[in-house]
Amino acid sequence: MKLRRSKGWITLIVLIVLPVVYGIFIYNIIISSQYEPDVENGWFMYIMMTQLFYGSIFYPIIVSVIAGTLISFEKQANNWLLMFIAPVHHHIMYFSKLAWLALLSLLVQLTMMLMIVIGGVIMKISDPIPLGEMALMIGFGTLGAVSLGVLLLYAYLQIKSNRHVLILSILLSFPAFIAFSNEMNSWLPALYPWILPLFGMTTVFFSKANLLIFALICCLLLMVFSFLTIRSLKRPRLG
Repeated sequence: MKLRRSKGWITLIVLIVLPVVYGIFIYNIIISSQYEPDVENGWFMYIMMTQLFYGSIFYPIIVSVIAGTLISFEKQANNWLLMFIAPVHHHIMYFSKLAWLALLSLLVQLTMMLMIVIGGVIMKISDPIPLGEMALMIGFGTLGAVSLGVLLLYAYLQIKSNRHVLILSILLSFPAFIAFSNEMNSWLPALYPWILPLFGMTTVFFSKANLLIFALICCLLLMVFSFLTIRSLKRPRLG
């Protein structure tokens, strides 16, 4: 009920559409017209062009908007104090927020992939759609997004101004593209939380070592910031 009244949906839609338009432009206008990419399936080049832009900048910003929206309702109405007197444990409050964060992040991924498919059909890419690979991209990308999201949930709880957290997160999203571009075959960028969504959608497929490191970092972030956030929720000063 709270999310239906949020105006953030317009922002999310715009942030999803822009990288798809960019991917179509790069693939159709530049790659296809000036080069002849030697790939088994044309979808992979098109998806990669879209994901580099989307995963490094736009998806982390989307996760920041989602996390801020999930926390802002309680901050604005001082609902934390009301929730504290409810017969619900603090960890249940947190995991409900985390569940919505995961669900909305997954919904964004599904919407993105659907728009990518629509764009590919419009461009008349004749190769078979790699549904299996896209499903893995959705899953690992969502895991990376949720791992970043738990860090952001904690930041939104600790910092009074949601706007300051959002601006800081946006600024921290831009170095992700540089870090990934310089070390595409390395696991080192995975140490930077804002690159985890893109890392999950791309680099984990390069080697089993990258996948293992990605999973370990995600698990570490989930455990550490879940613990810190639940501990913070026990303090009635929040809100």
